[in-house]
Amino acid sequence: MSHPIEFMTAVFAARSGDPASREVVLKQVRERLKGFYIPRAGAIESSDLAQDASMAIIEALPDFRGESEAQFWSWTITIARTTELDGIRHRNRKKRSAPETSLSEPQGNEIPLVDPGDSPSRLAIRKESSQPVLAALGRLAPDEQEVIRLCHYASTPWPEVSRLLGRSEDALRKLFTRSMTKWRELIERGNHG
Repeated sequence: MSHPIEFMTAVFAARSGDPASREVVLKQVRERLKGFYIPRAGAIESSDLAQDASMAIIEALPDFRGESEAQFWSWTITIARTTELDGIRHRNRKKRSAPETSLSEPQGNEIPLVDPGDSPSRLAIRKESSQPVLAALGRLAPDEQEVIRLCHYASTPWPEVSRLLGRSEDALRKLFTRSMTKWRELIERGNHG
């Protein structure tokens, strides 16, 4: 990511309608949000969610009133969570109204980390290798999952994570370290046990 001052200059210019700045902001937001969604949705759906949320953020950008990068990312995560909830509601309505027709869609906790252009063998390898990682993440406590999702996958700045989770940065750094250690141990146990 660019220097925070340069990025915020782009945010302010995009907020005023500058097309080139909108593209810079859109690219940064989309990349960060892919990481935000992957632990819950997988690579394909996270890309869709990131795209939907990014477009919602760009559309709402004139309403952004913050002044700092941390405030911008906080605002972004709020919209991303809303987009995720809207997506869940939409999927649930679709499931109730239409029978399952695709056997290739994920079932239960399966989260495909795939590129639609991959061969069937590559799909199988990726699915097999991602399952222990995601299963281990699912065995962590909710606060451990959230801190990993925000810090590891979404690269959210510490001040923003602190604000979102209502904890001090020091406490969150310790939680993150403990959570990552526990997650690695669970992954290793899953691979060797």
